[in-house]
Amino acid sequence: MGIIDRVSLIDGWFPDAVIVLAVATLAAGLWAARRRWRRLGGVALVVAAVMASAAVLIARLELSDYTWPTSFYAWVGLVLFAGGVAALGWRSSAWWSRLVGVLSVVVTLAMAATLINQHYAYFPTPASLFGQVAVDEVPASHILRMRPVSAERPEIKVPTADETNTATVLAAPLGQAARPARRTHGAVITVDLPARRSGFVHRDAVVYLPPVWFSSPRPALPVIMMLTGTPSLVSDWTRAAHADQIADAYASAHNGWAPILVFPDPNGSNLGDTECVDSPLGHAETYLTQDVPADVVALFGSEPPQWAVAGLSEGGMCAALLTARHPEIFSAFADFSGEPGPILGHNRAATMRLLFAGSKEAWREHDPLTLFSRRRFDNHGAWFEVGSDDRGPLAAAKRLDAAATRAGMATHLVIRPGRHNFTFWSESFRHALPWLAARLTGAGSPTLSSVASGP
Repeated sequence: MGIIDRVSLIDGWFPDAVIVLAVATLAAGLWAARRRWRRLGGVALVVAAVMASAAVLIARLELSDYTWPTSFYAWVGLVLFAGGVAALGWRSSAWWSRLVGVLSVVVTLAMAATLINQHYAYFPTPASLFGQVAVDEVPASHILRMRPVSAERPEIKVPTADETNTATVLAAPLGQAARPARRTHGAVITVDLPARRSGFVHRDAVVYLPPVWFSSPRPALPVIMMLTGTPSLVSDWTRAAHADQIADAYASAHNGWAPILVFPDPNGSNLGDTECVDSPLGHAETYLTQDVPADVVALFGSEPPQWAVAGLSEGGMCAALLTARHPEIFSAFADFSGEPGPILGHNRAATMRLLFAGSKEAWREHDPLTLFSRRRFDNHGAWFEVGSDDRGPLAAAKRLDAAATRAGMATHLVIRPGRHNFTFWSESFRHALPWLAARLTGAGSPTLSSVASGP
């Protein structure tokens, strides 16, 4: 990785440099067009009116399922204003004036993109912007040839009550010795997890394998299934939230031991939104609870109940929902900034129509608050973490935490300064990982005396 690839696009000198350059080129464009000040004022008024009207129409007519800060309209408006300034007197302008005008459009566009990206922390480095999935990424072919050979694809087994104590399930494999260690970090691969049961149209999954996975004999490791929000790329957790690096740091402190992290596709496309339920939009729930576990068991080992599920935004709600509906698979969940229940954007009517065919009972059967009130979850755990500036998810976390506690779950609610972005979610996972690992192993996180090398 080169020096440029390590430049931060959200912190440090780069965002400030883009803003300064944008202001300078726009000021130069205004100076070049100073004799047309009345027309410049007209351009400013038109742009302001267009952006204000767009904001009102999008909100009132619910033209988008997504919400964003009102400042975004100002930043995009500056791009339109720069274009209007460049267009004024184009034919009669000198070549240098035209060049300044074009540069002002390009740089203000870069500034808008930088500020929006800074808000969400979505592309932290140039490498992530141009396709890097994870720092630990390696070709899948290097890893899959190391998996245990199995004559049959194993089925998911529903554990009995006596089998839900994962400490006893993991004790024997983790007590085995491993050969000398050379590997100091895990590996991230991109792999297809086929939708054999669900038929769900999905993107390739991302999987993190900790250093201990490469030991011999290989221990039975727990799994955390990690879900993104919407819109999303499957690599959001590794590319933007650095989950693989967080797991590496945890493994480094535990002699190479960490859970396997599986990042499947819950939505089917970059702009998809299934809310992790089976609906006409796709059988996402069946995919996540049947196909993904079966394929992970076949490829990497570790069957339920050695599984937890964590998610951000939409994925946070999904984590609570999937655990409430499938407690035999997931013994713990972490909800980072999730809503209280399934909802497409903020449109309840569209949610009922598109996901549940208008059935209120079908919706209640997928509402975590309702599900927590219908049964006990005494052997399960829930971690909620939300930013104090994130009003909707904050209210949801408080309600869900109380409901999960009443249902018998061991719960943790963390409220700290922050907003709805990947910087917050990255730290949330760093906080929750030790707790999740402890839940999955029955006590503290197990360690091995050594970890073997790998590719």
